[in-house]
Amino acid sequence: MNFIYFLVNGPSQNEVYGSWYMDEGYVLGLVLSIIIAVLAVVLFYYVWSKFKPVTALHWFITMGVAAVATFCVNFFIAKGRIVNYISFNALDQADPTAIQRVAAGTLDMWMYSLNSLILAVIFYFIFSVILKRWSNSYNIPFGVSRKK
Repeated sequence: MNFIYFLVNGPSQNEVYGSWYMDEGYVLGLVLSIIIAVLAVVLFYYVWSKFKPVTALHWFITMGVAAVATFCVNFFIAKGRIVNYISFNALDQADPTAIQRVAAGTLDMWMYSLNSLILAVIFYFIFSVILKRWSNSYNIPFGVSRKK
């Protein structure tokens, strides 16, 4: 998983909680990115398009909202999980300021969230290509939507 979360590897190497990313962080970020991307695609193609004709601009807006949501969710979940990881493994005894640094937000947490955002955009595109075929807006984002 190191190759997928390439932005995190450098900043987290010297931290006492750096192994959290290998233990559960990478899988958690990947799963959350997939879930949020799938929810956004389903919302766009099967809910939003039922109420209003959609365009490629709406597709990009939905992708942007999904990306920002992925960033925020991953950042705050990582923040809470890392604090729990530090406490559970008694890492605060080796580095007493670790919890305060994590509570303030560290560079590796920002990079983790940014990396998850990139993955969410990629998954949004992939699931759009897969799921658009069965919706009324099957040409979005590659053309004009036509109602059946």
